[in-house]
Amino acid sequence: MSGNVQETPPSHQNASKAKPLDSVQLRSLFEGAPDAMVVLDDEGTYVEANAAACELFGLPREQLLQTSIADFAEPGFNFKQAWDYLLSQGQARGEFRLLRPDGELRAVDYAATANFSPHRHLSVLRPIVAERSRSHHSPARQRHLVEIIERTSDLIGTADAQGNIFFVNEAWQTYFDQATLQSHHISSFHPPWALEIILNEALPEAQRSGIWRGETAILAQGKEIPVEQLIMYHPGGPGEPPFLSTIMRDITERQGTEAEIQELLRRTQILSNITQAIRNSLDLEVIVQNAVTAIYQEVDVDICTFGWCRQIDSPNPEKIQVELTVLVQEKHPQVKDWLGTHILDGFGMVYELIIHNQPYYLNSVDDCPDEGLKSICDETGVDSYCCLPICSINGYWGIFELARIHDHGRWDEDEMELLNEVSNQIAIAIQQAELYQEAQSKSEQLSLAYRELQDTQVQLVQAEKMSSLGQLVAGIAHEINNPVNFIYGNLQYASEYAENLLSLVNAYQQHYPNPPGAIAQLIDDIDLDFLKSDFHQMITSMQNGATRIRDIVKSLRTFSRLDEAELKAVDLHENIDSTLVILQNRLKGHRDKPDIEVIKNYGELPKIECYSGLLNQVFMNLLVNAIDAIEQQQQSLTVEQAVTYNGSITITTIALSTTDICISIRDNGVGMSHQIKEQIFNPFFTTKPVGMGTGMGLPTSYQIISKYHNGELLCHSTPGQGTELIIQLPIIAKS
Repeated sequence: MSGNVQETPPSHQNASKAKPLDSVQLRSLFEGAPDAMVVLDDEGTYVEANAAACELFGLPREQLLQTSIADFAEPGFNFKQAWDYLLSQGQARGEFRLLRPDGELRAVDYAATANFSPHRHLSVLRPIVAERSRSHHSPARQRHLVEIIERTSDLIGTADAQGNIFFVNEAWQTYFDQATLQSHHISSFHPPWALEIILNEALPEAQRSGIWRGETAILAQGKEIPVEQLIMYHPGGPGEPPFLSTIMRDITERQGTEAEIQELLRRTQILSNITQAIRNSLDLEVIVQNAVTAIYQEVDVDICTFGWCRQIDSPNPEKIQVELTVLVQEKHPQVKDWLGTHILDGFGMVYELIIHNQPYYLNSVDDCPDEGLKSICDETGVDSYCCLPICSINGYWGIFELARIHDHGRWDEDEMELLNEVSNQIAIAIQQAELYQEAQSKSEQLSLAYRELQDTQVQLVQAEKMSSLGQLVAGIAHEINNPVNFIYGNLQYASEYAENLLSLVNAYQQHYPNPPGAIAQLIDDIDLDFLKSDFHQMITSMQNGATRIRDIVKSLRTFSRLDEAELKAVDLHENIDSTLVILQNRLKGHRDKPDIEVIKNYGELPKIECYSGLLNQVFMNLLVNAIDAIEQQQQSLTVEQAVTYNGSITITTIALSTTDICISIRDNGVGMSHQIKEQIFNPFFTTKPVGMGTGMGLPTSYQIISKYHNGELLCHSTPGQGTELIIQLPIIAKS
């Protein structure tokens, strides 16, 4: 078919009056429409629907014609109110959320016309395109289809295989005069480029697949109007020739909206790029350099500069003299250099706008009222000029200057609006930079005072904590020691007395094997045999418990070291062991927490001259942190991972040289990130929940090692693998 269409004037035979559409043609147009079309009665029940409507509603035609609008309305939609409005107003347009039988909710645009024929109402919903049906309908339904086609605002027409038009709807009269409409050939309605698309692309595709859709244009009264066009090929019925049909929709408004949106997006992107460039730093010099570079790259100018200007005393009071120092510039290689300090005469209007924080735009040098500016523009070849005041600091105004050379282009409204927005963003960035610099100078002073205060706080807290802890531990140890000694010392006698009494009982049983009934009953009640066998084990358990308490008391006294406030040579292994005894409750597993294994790799260490009580506090802090890290790791594991995970703390001591020793406490716990590791020695920093710690443990330990012992406390950690804290101490204390 497409090969038969020729771009030739129509013959006189084809110039006759257009013939009315027959049943097959009307049905084909109705069914081939890309929009869903439905006809309803006065109750809102569907009495006709095309294939696109069946696909949109998700129902076959037979079922769809048994439903009404209300059957597809989502909950809360007031169908009666909308229907009464259509019947009273005659037309209605809007959006409708259609609830299909399969539960899918679709939003559709609709255009409805009431009473396009008696008691029949038309609704067109888009944008659903479905397969066409070629079924025949009654003459009454044919009239309905004609009404639909004539009332739509889309251009609908049909033509034969040679491109001779034999039907157009009323909408064509909106665009074409009668002389054009009487030409009856498609070549009269399209510009050449659009006709080429139709002949070479659209018609072959329509003949091959039945339909083509794209964007072309119509030529209405000498003006091109863009349209969205649908071309369909109809093979015709038995004995009938094939024909073409088309539906065209004016998209002028849509394209204009799209162009505006694209321009707005372009401006927004440019502003975003420039804003991002100037917000990357709080250094004033970097900000203005980035701003100049970004404006030059994003805005079509030949030169962009930033500088500071101020008014100076002029020999002629009637003329304003301005000193301008240009610090930064980006320019085309052919443009003269603007850097340096310049004394400008005849800049009255420009400077007046600057001090009122208003931009100055000059589209042509011929229109410049300031002779000084006009002279400089003529000298440098500037044709259009822009000055953007940014901010005032200490009597100087920061300004951006932009220029185009040799009639490069005028400043349009979009550019001026963009540059105003850019200047506002730069002003904010410079103000932030200025505030930041002021805050930085004050912050340095406050930081020094704060660090001194922190050190004092750490020392006070550490001293008070150590004093309180030492007194508490020593007091508890002393109070426990006396009763424990009493119990431990009497257990031996209790064991001997029990043995004697049991021997007496055995002697009675041998000499009086048949005791009276009351005694026999008492023997059964107290289970004498079990009592004799278990009594010795009970005494032994009590002895072991008393021994354990004595060891703990000894460790507490070793840990407190209240009698060792001065430097003293001590065995650090003994201090570490006493700390482990105190922490035995946390190391020993209970409930769902398994045991934490302690691996001791003790080397040969000499006695270390140190503050023993303070070092005990360090060991306590490091070991508690290691235990916490292992418990956190256990909680983060899955059930399968927890089966194979064994928490462990490895304590390694080694003599590094004849003057220094090293103590390493390594765990296989949760580990720390780099950011956390950088802060662990800061006072009051903690990763624990509220109530679980003050954040003073590691900072206090750091102070004790570095300040009191001239040593080092180092940390190595890997997230998920564990942490190692290393203490390096001199063997002999340094003054």
